[in-house]
Amino acid sequence: MFPEGPVAMQDGSILLVEIERGTLTRVDATGERTIVAHCGGGPNGAALGPDGRMYICNNGGFIWTKNGPFNRPGETLPDNYVGGSIQSVNLEDGMVHSIYTECDGEPLKGPNDIVFDRQGGFYFTDLGKRRGRQIDRGSIFYAKIDGSMIIELIHPFDTPNGIGLSPDEKTLYVAETNAARLWAFDIESPGVLKKMAPVFFGRAGCYTNLMDMSGSTLLPLTPRGMSLLQLWVLDVLRQLHRREKFERESLSLNLTLW
Repeated sequence: MFPEGPVAMQDGSILLVEIERGTLTRVDATGERTIVAHCGGGPNGAALGPDGRMYICNNGGFIWTKNGPFNRPGETLPDNYVGGSIQSVNLEDGMVHSIYTECDGEPLKGPNDIVFDRQGGFYFTDLGKRRGRQIDRGSIFYAKIDGSMIIELIHPFDTPNGIGLSPDEKTLYVAETNAARLWAFDIESPGVLKKMAPVFFGRAGCYTNLMDMSGSTLLPLTPRGMSLLQLWVLDVLRQLHRREKFERESLSLNLTLW
């Protein structure tokens, strides 16, 4: 229910999180689903770590509302909401551990997406939470898997969502949902950013981004009120290379490379 964060595995299956169900779920090549772990809250993004564990951005959960054929995150927090977290999942036994719930005394609000670098650290976004007319101002973080270090790299950053690295790991890309922008940050060293610039302005919700091995950026866009999903492909110069349109029967927010 409300799948996000797909990760292609070597055995041909896909691991993904189901935000509404609160699980990490495996989908095999036949489409059969198996629950790997019960994460609780709202598991929102996932990435496979260098130690073989799956790392989860947990937004803490939502109260869900019905909007036409879709269940959507509401703007009221559930009674059991205590904040967001970064979790690790042992894929062998399904054990879930919380690694981070705060940074320098400031609680995580709604971690959203995560990407690892080759040094074994990870960047993640915290989009925050909505409460009626109020909305948290988001952040971008860098952390280590052993719980020894978490650094807030950027704050405030409104509605940071999908996050990705260029193949050479010299650029960090972050999707800004509400403004439909893609931002590029030059990386000086792991966890140290030099400068930033918006590299793409869309006309629809920008929820995630993904780099392929050629350095092209894939952006799925979901124009509100339209029946088409748009996939925009930016080349290595961050120019629009091509745009594909697909009929959609549901809201598409994420993607992975197989």
